[in-house]
Amino acid sequence: MPRYTPSVKDYMSPTPIAVSPHDSLDTARKLMREYTVRHLPVIADDTVVGVLSDRDLVRPAVVATPGWRQALVSDAMSRTPYAVSEQTPLNKVARDMARRHISSAVVMDGKKIAGIFTSADALRALADSLEGKHAHQLNEEFENPPPRGRTRPNSPPRARAS
Repeated sequence: MPRYTPSVKDYMSPTPIAVSPHDSLDTARKLMREYTVRHLPVIADDTVVGVLSDRDLVRPAVVATPGWRQALVSDAMSRTPYAVSEQTPLNKVARDMARRHISSAVVMDGKKIAGIFTSADALRALADSLEGKHAHQLNEEFENPPPRGRTRPNSPPRARAS
């Protein structure tokens, strides 16, 4: 029997909170705190143009800039987000993230953002694997997951206009 390999869709966080490149870093920091997230996809004209992480907010070049709280997301974001399709095997995404030393992947459904996969999601997948569980076997746990601070059910990614 072939071994089941979960896809990134099985563990991603759907409908992530997103920001515009024109939002202030202060706005992004407040969203991260409010929704308890460490990564925000950056969307302009319905296109993913970057990712802002909590680490981007504390880089010396950003923090040392006078008036950094008025700096824009575009000043600190990573401009080349790692993007994968929903069907990408989870092991490939995890290996790529480890090789690149990054902590998130933007999950795409065609040209639309479907979710975000983070190192925390990878740890959940690892725990399930070590416990002998697979995403397709988790029945009730995955069909009715507990509410998480990072998502808004049935909502598209939210880019805040400046």
